[in-house]
Amino acid sequence: MPRHRVPTWTVLLLLATSGGCLHPLWKHDRPVEYHTVAATSQGDEETAAAKHAEALVFIEDYRWPKDLVKAELLLNEALVADVGYGPAHNSLGMVYYMQDKLYLAAWEFQYAAKLMPDHPQPYNNLGLVYERAGKYEEATSYFSMALSRDAGRPEVLANLVRVRMIQGEKSGDLKHMISDLALHHPDPQWQQWARDKVELGKFDAGASGLAEPKYFGEPPEALPSPIRDPQIMPHPAGDADLEFPDAVGVKANAA
Repeated sequence: MPRHRVPTWTVLLLLATSGGCLHPLWKHDRPVEYHTVAATSQGDEETAAAKHAEALVFIEDYRWPKDLVKAELLLNEALVADVGYGPAHNSLGMVYYMQDKLYLAAWEFQYAAKLMPDHPQPYNNLGLVYERAGKYEEATSYFSMALSRDAGRPEVLANLVRVRMIQGEKSGDLKHMISDLALHHPDPQWQQWARDKVELGKFDAGASGLAEPKYFGEPPEALPSPIRDPQIMPHPAGDADLEFPDAVGVKANAA
C-alpha cells in the first residue's frame, strides 16, 4: 500500500528549532513513516465529507482510547476517498494531538494549512501543538497567523493571550486584548479569568507597584478546533504534491 511520508524538511525544521534534538514530547511519535492514505485518481469529496462527519462524532464524544482509534480509521478512509480533503487532515491532526503524538499532529495540521491557506483552524491548532511542546515563540507566531485570518474568533485570541503571558509579556496591547476577552469570550470561565487579570492587578502593563504577570494554569488547556463546514474554504488549486514533494501517494495519478 502506498504510504504518506513526513517529508525530510519537516524533520530538519523541528531539529533546527530545538537545538539539534527533538523536544521530549516529539520523540515517541516516530517512526515518521505511517499509513494514512492510499490515494486514487478519483477524488470522492462526498464520501470524504461523510467519513469526516462520522469521525467528528467519535472525537467530540471521546470517552475511551478506542473512540480515537475509530476516528482515525474513519479519517483514513476519508483521505483514501479524497486525499485533498483538508478538514480530514485537520481532524486527523486533532486525533494525534489528543494521543500526544505531537510530531504527527503537526504534520497533519501543516498539510491542512497548505490545502486551506485562508482558514484559521489549522494555524490555531499548530499553535496548540507548539505550545504543548514548550515552543512558545512558534506558538505565538501560529496563533497570530490564525487571528490574521479571522480576527473575530475569541478562542484564537485567548490562545494568543495565554502564550504571550506565559512568556512574561507585559504591554498595553496585551492588556487591551485581555480586556476584549473579558467582554466578548463566550466561555464564562475565560471571562472571569480575564477580569481577574485586569481588575485584580494580576497583569502589569508597565505601571509600578503592580504584580508581575503570572499564569496559573487556568482556564484549562485548549483543544484543537474541528472544521465542521468545509464549504467556507476554497478548494485548493494545483496538486498537493507541489507543496509536499517527498510525500508518497499524494499525487492525483498515484493509483
